[in-house]
Parts: sequence; C-alpha cells; structure tokens
Amino acid sequence: MTNKEISIAWYKNVDAGNYDEVRKLMNSNYSFKNSLSPIPADGDTHIAMLTMFSSAFSEMQHTFTRFVNDGEWIAVYGTVTGKHTGDFTGIAPTAKSISNTWMHLFHIVDGKVSDAYFEMNPANIINQISVK
Repeated sequence: MTNKEISIAWYKNVDAGNYDEVRKLMNSNYSFKNSLSPIPADGDTHIAMLTMFSSAFSEMQHTFTRFVNDGEWIAVYGTVTGKHTGDFTGIAPTAKSISNTWMHLFHIVDGKVSDAYFEMNPANIINQISVK
C-alpha cells in the first residue's frame, strides 16, 4: 500500500470501529504524539483514546481534504463529523452533530506507521455540544 492508502485505511477502520485493523497498521514501536498529551502514547494507549472518542460520537465519518506526501512521511488534513451520543469530557450525550477539522502526520516505514502526530481543537467540539 502507498502512504496515502495506509492513511485512508487508518481512518476508514477508525470510522468502522475496526481497531484490530488499525493496530495492524502500526509497527511494534509505534508512538503517538499530540498537543493534549504531555508524553507520547504507545499503540495500546492510542487505541484507548480512539475508542473513547468513538464511544462519545456515533456516525463518525472522516473526510479528507489534502494529502502531502514526502518520502516516509504523509500529512493528512480533513474533517470529522459525528453525533454526540456518549459522554465526552464529562458532557452527557446531547445528540448534537459535530464537525471539526484535524491534521495528522504519519511516519510510515516499511508499510507500517511508526510515528503519528495529531492536531485538532477539542474546544471547538465542546462548544458545539455544550448546552446553551
């Protein structure tokens, strides 16, 4: 698979809740970094984060706006949509729809994701689901 195909497969499996398939895309030394976590997460911790997010938002769908590929690296920019049907950061389900942009930088070595850097604005999601 190409880097683009790997990154698309990653999100298609996340959307479908196929975390075993996401795990197969990671190498054994996988490391996940984002600005909300002070230390990098390993694969198990990242899968737990994905599970938490998907349990809070049903009908989750990632769409892709841009891919920028540079050798072993690919940057992906897109939008996630879903419906708030589970607890999210202490906010009870509201059934409100959300839409939020994100950016993911994958380092892919020998067909497996070695490192991942992720950025999104969770405050934007909280604003969308907060009771006003």
